[in-house]
Amino acid sequence: MSAIAGDDSRLVTAAGPDVTVRDPAAGTPVRVRTGHTAPVTSLVVAHDGTWAASGASGSLRVWDTGSGVDLRTLFGSRGPAAVTPDGLSVAAATDDGTAGLWEVSTGRRTQTFAGAPGTVTAITLLPGRPTAPPCVIIGTDRGALALWDPVSGARIRTFSGRGPTVEAVAAGDGRWLASATADGVVCLWDPETGLSLRSLDLPADGGATSLAASPDGRHLATTGQDATLRIWEAATGDCAACVRVEAPLRACEWHSDGSSVTAVGTGGLFAFAFHA
Repeated sequence: MSAIAGDDSRLVTAAGPDVTVRDPAAGTPVRVRTGHTAPVTSLVVAHDGTWAASGASGSLRVWDTGSGVDLRTLFGSRGPAAVTPDGLSVAAATDDGTAGLWEVSTGRRTQTFAGAPGTVTAITLLPGRPTAPPCVIIGTDRGALALWDPVSGARIRTFSGRGPTVEAVAAGDGRWLASATADGVVCLWDPETGLSLRSLDLPADGGATSLAASPDGRHLATTGQDATLRIWEAATGDCAACVRVEAPLRACEWHSDGSSVTAVGTGGLFAFAFHA
């Protein structure tokens, strides 16, 4: 898995129990952080790249990307996770199958998001829109998607309540969100109404292993078991570009200017330029 800072200052990847901080331009290792005793299952990095949080068989650990030193532990949290737009908190799944919000500076849990059907399996943040503030999006093992107010903890709406496990979620510029389910289906949704906008035409062997929305909200990147990175037009669902490597891809991240995508998989780390 991988995560990239919002300002492109840090690229962080995980393989097994070790986490590697890399130069995002060259992909070369800057520092390897050890300490987890099990494979890392959750990884996020601060927008300014100063800290990262990684989780393996337990609570998320927040650590300094410059020194590798642990800063604090977010007790009760586990993967998946996402950093809030202000960079001050981490939203993550919890030990009891719900989700919560933790303040990074103190490690204090400030909010709980409970009530959606099933156990939380995916999480992201939907940027603010003219008609609504930012919100937390979760997906569950019962195929549900739910939107939450991060300030009050109130559930805004739940939709897509039945179906296969939601394995990944991504949010555009506030006008759409995307989900990938265990049956290989990727759907785009209207967060205001909960209605399905369109499904993406993935091949039978290309079920999505990760999703990433471009910074301008125009494109969605997907990685697949078929070792292919695909770029989709969010407005139409058309495939704008695709490239195949030699082994399955597990995660992808856009760079801040939307001109390139980094993907990681069992065959290594790859960087691709994208020109819309």
